[in-house]
Amino acid sequence: MHARLIKEVLRREAVRRHPVVEWAATADGNWIELNEHWPILTGRSIVKSLGHGWLEGLAASQRPQVERQWQAALASCTPLCLDVTVICADGQEQKMLFSSTPVNSDDGEIYGYVGYLEVPSPTEIKLRASLQQAHTALAVHDHFLATISHELRTPLSSIQSWVYVLERALERVVASPVPRAVAGIKMSVSA
Repeated sequence: MHARLIKEVLRREAVRRHPVVEWAATADGNWIELNEHWPILTGRSIVKSLGHGWLEGLAASQRPQVERQWQAALASCTPLCLDVTVICADGQEQKMLFSSTPVNSDDGEIYGYVGYLEVPSPTEIKLRASLQQAHTALAVHDHFLATISHELRTPLSSIQSWVYVLERALERVVASPVPRAVAGIKMSVSA
């Protein structure tokens, strides 16, 4: 009896620490199958977790966002990879990677989706953090370029307008270097 209890505790801990929850869903996103790791990890029955019941196994604050992203992936028939927080059977939170892939027929029809929830490896966590930093850096870079572009556009537009006025006024002055200088300014501002 003691050995059986130890075996059950070890099994629960193995699933809790290194779970891979595999699932399958219909084309409209209803989960139709879950492996045995789900009830061990979450304490939730497989039957109650089918359909969209699996969302109840996630942290309440994440559910609306995860559901929106899941629905968007379904609508576009694209794979999905998310960081989620699963509420374990003992009430603790477990960071996991949610992954989904569409399964297509030969003619492109979506049969459904297969996926998994797993604890990401330390390398994967670092890689995803680096990727997030790169996305943030690109967003800052894009914002900087948009701001600079906007800030330069206003004075350059004014210079272009005054060059046009000068150009029209100087058309009457034939033998002067001024029209050539105005043309040079105009070309520099337009480039």
